[in-house]
Amino acid sequence: MSFKQRLDRFRKWQQEPFSYSRDTSTHKCNNCGEQFQGNYCPTCSQGAHMGRITWESVGRGFLELWGLHTRSCGVLFPIPVVLAIFIVVGISRACIKY
Repeated sequence: MSFKQRLDRFRKWQQEPFSYSRDTSTHKCNNCGEQFQGNYCPTCSQGAHMGRITWESVGRGFLELWGLHTRSCGVLFPIPVVLAIFIVVGISRACIKY
């Protein structure tokens, strides 16, 4: 999605923030196999446009829930690990300025 499309979508949302489109087509749930209409399966609450629940989708959902799915995740996680390794090995002078 281009920047212009995102900007247009945001401006449309600003004008009508609570307008939701109702999905009236029939779907088959990828998780439990139930036939339903709408955006969510009434049996297992799976989204209509989502795939099967796997460990990968659970991990992705966890990262999105806590806001860690962005590029900052690759920057934030290695730093404490490297510092812990330096402290265990005994290279504290490289990390801590006196």
